[in-house]
Amino acid sequence: MLIPSPGAAFAPPVPAGPWVVVVGMHRSGTSVLAGVVGALGPALPAGDDLMGAWVGNPFHYESQALTATGDHLLESLGGSWSAPPRLEPGWATEAVRTHGALATAAAALAFPEPGPLVWKDPRTCILLPFWRELLPGPPLAILTWRDPLAVAGSLARRDGFDLDHGLALWERYTHDALLGLRGLDTLVVNNEALMSDPRAVTGAVADWLEGRVVATVAGATRAAAAAIVTPELQRRHPGAGKEGDLLPSQRRLVGQLRRLQGPHRSFWADLPGLSPRAEELLAARWATERGAGSR
Repeated sequence: MLIPSPGAAFAPPVPAGPWVVVVGMHRSGTSVLAGVVGALGPALPAGDDLMGAWVGNPFHYESQALTATGDHLLESLGGSWSAPPRLEPGWATEAVRTHGALATAAAALAFPEPGPLVWKDPRTCILLPFWRELLPGPPLAILTWRDPLAVAGSLARRDGFDLDHGLALWERYTHDALLGLRGLDTLVVNNEALMSDPRAVTGAVADWLEGRVVATVAGATRAAAAAIVTPELQRRHPGAGKEGDLLPSQRRLVGQLRRLQGPHRSFWADLPGLSPRAEELLAARWATERGAGSR
């Protein structure tokens, strides 16, 4: 697979879409939701660009080229997916100027055919302002969220992160996603609800897609999409944890997400400030990663 160099002078046009962007924190069910959306009509990334299986996730439905672009952007901004950078006002416009050619070439590689498409990458929680400036029109968005303690537990098993770091990541990703989605036509979906009642949630997604990117979704297509949520996936996604382990700011975010369930023609969320503790943990993580990279 060819990924253009960051200094590429030419980039093909960004695919027109319409784009359906699945937005959500790592380990929040973005992969399965992207698979559901793809089964309902919009195109997933090209087969030779799809990310392969990895620990605990046999199907990513994720573009290798666009994920590599996201990692490159985060690094250029002074961070990583596991230690997101602090972003200054105007950062997205400057990033488009310096990295737009790379991003558009990656998008064209991921989606070579015209028509509606679905793209997921958890990094989009942080980088959505960049993509909103780059895409040819406002994307449609599906925000999926999962109980933060379940997310932190999954990160601990997969990446060895401690609970506080996992929760700090969930808080930052969720905060930035809610901010970046403002004004977009957005559907908010809960991962636990998708796991417990795939048919109902898949039906809600299909209803939302109708008239936006597809004309109608037949009953057989809805059933096939719901079947992507297999019993094995349901077993791997346990229910919610005990909120007493969360910081007050994290509990407020959970409450906000619960109130936001469903469709929003023009998304808006009042945001609590990020907890100083979460910001300290992520800054310390980046210092550790940067120190390890310099050795």
